[in-house]
Amino acid sequence: AQLVPQKLSHSLAARLSLARGYLHGGSILLIDELPASITTGKAGDTFKRFLARVRGQRTVVFVSQQQDILAMADSVIEVKNAQIS
Repeated sequence: AQLVPQKLSHSLAARLSLARGYLHGGSILLIDELPASITTGKAGDTFKRFLARVRGQRTVVFVSQQQDILAMADSVIEVKNAQIS
């Protein structure tokens, strides 16, 4: 049987991207605008466990406007009107 590629949901594509970034083994993990479906509910619990696992092993940089994601950060750097605060 021939496998036919199918379009992934935004949420699944983001989870696969996170897994690939983690498995790649770099010291910095850049996470850019995760969909809310990854950071809330059961998926959110899994994401928090993932962050707990990488904390102390890698630097994790979030790029996000979502307050629930920013609340998971150890520190926040805000860029507003091209100014860092």
